[in-house]
Amino acid sequence: MSELGDDYDVFVDDLLLEDDGPRYATIGIWGITLLHVMKAAFVVYSGAHNIQAAMIATGDNTFAMAAQIMGVLVLEATISALYMAGMAGKITGRLQALVAIFFWAIGMAMASAGIVADSRLHAGYELGTLLTWYLTTGLFLAPVIMVIGSVLVVFTDLVLQQQIANSRDRTAIERDKVRTTVLAEKAAHQSRRIVHNIRLGAQKQLAIEARKYYQSDEVQSVLRETAMVALQDVMRQAGIHVPSGYQGASGTNGKKPVAEPNGAKSRPFGSENMTP
Repeated sequence: MSELGDDYDVFVDDLLLEDDGPRYATIGIWGITLLHVMKAAFVVYSGAHNIQAAMIATGDNTFAMAAQIMGVLVLEATISALYMAGMAGKITGRLQALVAIFFWAIGMAMASAGIVADSRLHAGYELGTLLTWYLTTGLFLAPVIMVIGSVLVVFTDLVLQQQIANSRDRTAIERDKVRTTVLAEKAAHQSRRIVHNIRLGAQKQLAIEARKYYQSDEVQSVLRETAMVALQDVMRQAGIHVPSGYQGASGTNGKKPVAEPNGAKSRPFGSENMTP
């Protein structure tokens, strides 16, 4: 350990410290580069054959031919994207890796079927049942299958799943906040309603008690006395003399009714309707 000096990094691969390390590293870099080149060459090769097969399958319809060429490009682009994502270490989840491998294998199978079908058609050979199905059905479904695979690969990403879980938790928190606010508003409304009902009940009871008090003998007596005092003032203003101390038919001043010449007894004003 001491022979390596202070700059020794324990995280560096031991092979790189050997004499042949740089040479092997260079070979590895060239190997990876060659893999990329071969993949790009295969995409061009497969795309050319599948486009020709699509042109044969769509016939003379220009619009259908353009659409199918776009579908072939989707197929080839998805295969390349899955390859590059895997090489870049972006496919990290176990489920995500299985989905990516599954749809990459399906894409490679469909691309290979297009290559074989186009080659056999140009060579004048008959197509088997599987290749016939591919040209009439599978070639048109290829972009749909690849898009489904791409979406599944994206949504099985661990980082995206964690972000979705965090968003779900934040949504639950916001929902609880809204629910708490609504419950508080309901409680306040119920409290105001109870207070209003108490006030209304108190007002109704006050009206009942006031009516009972108004109909009591004491209040009626005071009202009669107050009315008679006011009546005396009105009659004096009309020029009618009312003896002082006159309090109505009750005769609370101790005076008896005055007898009329015909023997009838006089009654105070306003006492005709009273019960004798």
